[in-house]
Amino acid sequence: MTSTVPLGDEEVAPSSGLLSTGRSRPSPGLFWPSLLASVILALGAWLRCYEIAYNFDHDEVFSVEIARQPFFTAVRRSLADRSHPPLHYLSLWAWVHLAGTSEAWVRVPNIVISLTALHLLWRLALRLMNAWFALLPVFLCAVSPFFVFYGEEARPYALAQLFATLSLYCLVRTWDEPGTWRWPAAYGLSCLALLYTQYLGALLVGSQLLVGMLLPRLTRARLLVAGTLGCAAVVPWMLAAALYRGSDALPWVPVWIDTPNRLGLFELYAGFFGTFDTAGTTRLLLLATVLAGAAALYRWLSLLTWPVGVVVASAAAPPLIAFSVSLLGSVSIWAPRHLIGSAVAIMVVLGILLDRSPTFAGWPLAIAFSLWSLLTSPNSAPDISKPPYRALASELARESQVLLGLEEWVVRPLRYYSPIPVRHVREVDSLHASTMILVCRAANCRAWTDSDGRYDTTLLRSVTWTPKPTPLSTLEVYLLSPKY
Repeated sequence: MTSTVPLGDEEVAPSSGLLSTGRSRPSPGLFWPSLLASVILALGAWLRCYEIAYNFDHDEVFSVEIARQPFFTAVRRSLADRSHPPLHYLSLWAWVHLAGTSEAWVRVPNIVISLTALHLLWRLALRLMNAWFALLPVFLCAVSPFFVFYGEEARPYALAQLFATLSLYCLVRTWDEPGTWRWPAAYGLSCLALLYTQYLGALLVGSQLLVGMLLPRLTRARLLVAGTLGCAAVVPWMLAAALYRGSDALPWVPVWIDTPNRLGLFELYAGFFGTFDTAGTTRLLLLATVLAGAAALYRWLSLLTWPVGVVVASAAAPPLIAFSVSLLGSVSIWAPRHLIGSAVAIMVVLGILLDRSPTFAGWPLAIAFSLWSLLTSPNSAPDISKPPYRALASELARESQVLLGLEEWVVRPLRYYSPIPVRHVREVDSLHASTMILVCRAANCRAWTDSDGRYDTTLLRSVTWTPKPTPLSTLEVYLLSPKY
């Protein structure tokens, strides 16, 4: 067992073993793993660029509408957003004012950011496990439909993935090089950037700083000072946002997020890898995870290190806190995309467990997890993960004078693409069109058509885009005719 060497009030990192500072420099033995990592990044780039010009969904339209405004209008719109700080909107503002708002152009920054996060993840994994097993978290994050979808989407989640990965990397480097302010300062900047990207990043940072209390005194002090200052820097924005909206409510509490069911944690975990439509397959993924944990007991002492502890805390604490608050509290903050930093940490933990496992268990399980995410990766394709708003708007414009939508999730993207007016259904009484078409998700549409008896409704068509349609992934198109 390697011991640390006292140095004044500090301790230096071990000079040998998997966590030695020498791990930061690639050795000749890393040539083939590094080459394969490059291939994985190329695969990740291809998956994220597939159908890059496909139409925006509601959330992307929301981002583009803010970004194409004049600067101060974009700032005001950012202040009004309850659930996201401004970094994504303002960086997108700069980007779209360079060359417009085409779908492909708007998505390019997120793809580049996502690939940068994958490269940084490779650097992080090399410091925590054998180079061959370090490929596993990189591969999973490159091909998992969860990471591919949010790595392409023009929303803040790729930025959150990058800064969460950067925070973990800075923490591990702080452990390796304890006698300097360099990495604690970098960690503080990563915290600042993360919280200006995503308010719920505070759960990740809080769990990391809590584990940071276990560091030697001076290293702990540096880390806590830098991390606290980084977090505190977002407070002025939060206060400005609350004052702008005339409310003192926490700005990151969204009102549309449903409360998770009691199996929400398991569904969250499975969703990070991708899911199959066949019932019961998720249990196989959970079984493989249990086997990975059991096999890692073969070298359990190697798991008792501070870097492993901070990664485990980053993986487990934010989902557990969000789940508990959402299930037991008065508001729900349960949104898997807001936990993308923990998703990255989960993939790293899995790589560590399999690296510590016996060869006869580690390699088969690594292959099994890789195949799982690879086989589910087609679920991230835009044509089966996003409604075909552009094609639908063009088609319906030839059949009606006015389009109606029952919810903003439908109204906003149809209005963005439609050449004819698109109104919310609450405005129906002020319209005098001879033909009106209502578009809404099946789960919500039928309730309205049954409750409002002033119109005859005729179902014209149903539009689905997922392999296994549900009432929330089916758009229904109705013809509305006044009864009198």
